[in-house]
Amino acid sequence: MKAWLCIAVTVLASAGCLLDTDRHCGPNQDLTIENVCVCKPNAVVSETAAGACVLCGLNQAVVGGKCQCVDGFVAAADGTCAPKPSGLGDACNPAAPACGNADFNTCVATSGTTGYCSKAGCAAPADCPTGFACDTAVTGGVCKRAPRGQGQACSRDAECAGTEAEFCAPIINQCLVQGCALTAPGACFPGYICCDLTALGAAKTACLPADKLPQGKCP
Repeated sequence: MKAWLCIAVTVLASAGCLLDTDRHCGPNQDLTIENVCVCKPNAVVSETAAGACVLCGLNQAVVGGKCQCVDGFVAAADGTCAPKPSGLGDACNPAAPACGNADFNTCVATSGTTGYCSKAGCAAPADCPTGFACDTAVTGGVCKRAPRGQGQACSRDAECAGTEAEFCAPIINQCLVQGCALTAPGACFPGYICCDLTALGAAKTACLPADKLPQGKCP
């Protein structure tokens, strides 16, 4: 349990939404009943200006403390969110894949019967469409998008329902992908590790962010 609490403290600290206790909040901030300034729902903590909040852009939403593109859009080189290329991310069945665009003709499975069309044969992030990550743990490399809902704020599993990250992790209150295979290559999105949470009171496996784990290892 100590390890889990350490993860929670690290994650919450890195989110950086708690700014100050001054009643005069800055732009894009709200004052809570606890007399604390926090970022507005559609804003995140600035990475360049200490104590400031910046609004998310067009076709973006706050997910896991960061501005991310909404469904149907991918991040462009200039940081804006552009409509995804035709065929990229289209739904497919891994058992009988039918991806129409020759550039995105690989069906990446999200379950036994569902998946999305993407690109195979990558070796580095630059080989993938913008907004996708190259998973080299899979033979030959495959471009993956972040699971829908991963990192979304929550207080119970019901708030994660309908996404690909249906487990609301206690204490850190984020939606995570559950049911990953501990020994399967590419079981989690790049940057996440499949961990067994049984010892922490949750009888399941889940994909946890590696950079938030002590020494990058499962608790």
